[in-house]
Amino acid sequence: MRLFHSKESDKYTQEFQLDDDVIEQIDNEFSAEEIVEEPLRKSKHRLRRFIVRFSILCIIIILINIAVLFFTGKLWFNQPDKKDYPIRGALVDSNMGEIRWDVFSRQNISAAYICATKGTSFKDEQFNENWKNSCECELLTGAYHIFKLNTDGKKQGEYFCDAMGDSLNGRLIPAVEVNLTGIYAVASPDKEKTVKRLSEFCIVIEEKYGVKPLIMCTNRSYEKYIQSEFDEYPVCITDVYSEPEEGIDWDFWCYNNRVRVKGYENEKDYFSMFVYKDNIDIDTFKKEYVC
Repeated sequence: MRLFHSKESDKYTQEFQLDDDVIEQIDNEFSAEEIVEEPLRKSKHRLRRFIVRFSILCIIIILINIAVLFFTGKLWFNQPDKKDYPIRGALVDSNMGEIRWDVFSRQNISAAYICATKGTSFKDEQFNENWKNSCECELLTGAYHIFKLNTDGKKQGEYFCDAMGDSLNGRLIPAVEVNLTGIYAVASPDKEKTVKRLSEFCIVIEEKYGVKPLIMCTNRSYEKYIQSEFDEYPVCITDVYSEPEEGIDWDFWCYNNRVRVKGYENEKDYFSMFVYKDNIDIDTFKKEYVC
């Protein structure tokens, strides 16, 4: 049996086959491109991933270095210019050990507040020695009390005065530190009760020495207890990252808590530094802040 065959059918068959060849060639070309592009995409992805990881590692290393420099006292976030803040002082306590006041007073310091008492039963173990020996140098010195927020204010004031004695003649006005520390950093005491206790403490000081004490606090404790409640009192704001916030009427600024200089026993230990807000001479400062 013979199949029907014609030249016309051969023509269509060849055309159809030609079309298949073209399609196959195109497919091969696309496949080749995909084979080339796939490794490139993977390579670019690996490069991007490496750059991201390397950048993260660099940031971590930089942050670690900043932390180390800060906690070793080699990096300060604040550097108040002495031309703008000529009156600067230190907060000292027993952690510093024995202080050689003749040396310490020559370390670019014009004043110092010495830790005296806390609450109604704690007295700094170096206070008596510091209080006595600091009289032998030209440094202006005063004492401060660490206020316990949950303790009777009047009793705290009386305890502080007992440690000070009857006269503060020639000394800086007394100071009281009011901070939210320990458990109070999480759950702060009632404002009304705390303000009442602090007011009672201040009244005892005023009646005993005839001056209003300096209130030392952080931005947070200022906003919580001091603002609008103790407007007539001088204020020292502690902020080691920037100048005190706008809206705070401050007199002193504790700008660094990781300072080390010569003149005390435990030279690896840090202490805090403060400045007075105005560019004034020491004699003008004495008229306002020395008893």
